[in-house]
Formats: sequence, structure tokens, C-alpha cells
Amino acid sequence: LRALPRDRVKAALDAAAAGGRHTAVVELLARGVVDLASKYYPLFVATSGGHREVVAALIAARANVDLANNYGATPLCKAARMGHVEVVRLLVRAGADTTLGGRFGPPIDQICKDPSADKANEAEIKAILLSAA
Repeated sequence: LRALPRDRVKAALDAAAAGGRHTAVVELLARGVVDLASKYYPLFVATSGGHREVVAALIAARANVDLANNYGATPLCKAARMGHVEVVRLLVRAGADTTLGGRFGPPIDQICKDPSADKANEAEIKAILLSAA
């Protein structure tokens, strides 16, 4: 990854974040090429996949936890929707705004709404979001 041309780092970071490849994400972040404050995609896809370690690395690298996708959904909305309780916890601890929401509403209205979500996490996610409000 160190030999990867600078113009290919962002695409590699996106793919590594989506795949939950923590070591690759850390190595790519160390290159200092991608501005995580203005790029939502790496954090959003890591959140969607429930990749806790990758989400933590991106937060540590100063990813904007409230940067929304084209539909207004934030990483916290996606984590709540997918039922990823540990990712929700990380994002809330990092200061994610629990009131921001996209076309499906704020995170509290999206808890475990995805068909593949782990419904067993619903109460815990709700408690996390309510305690942060």
C-alpha cells in the first residue's frame, strides 16, 4: 500500500473501509492523502458494514461523524438502521449529532429498520441515542 500512487489512495481507502480491512485503512490513512473532514464515504461504508475497528480508526483520523450522504443520512443514521450497537456507541461518544437525519428521519426513527438488522440490539441502541439527546 505504501507504493500505491497518491491518486489511487482514496479509492483504496473506500474499498478497505467497506471491506472492514482495519490494517489497510490504518496504512492508507497514514499516507495523509484523503481529507476525511469532507469525504463521507469511508466512514459511511465502514459504519454500514458494522466494522467497529475501522470506524474507530477513521474517527481517530478526524473523520467528520456528521457528514451526510446525498440523501442526508449520517453515519449514525446508518449504524442505527443496520442495528450496529457498538458502532452507534462509538459515533455517539465521538460527538455525532443524534438529531440529524435524512429522508428516513433521525437515528431514533431508524433503529433496526434494515431487513438485515440485528433486532436484538434495538433496545440498547435506543437507550444510547436517548441518553445522548
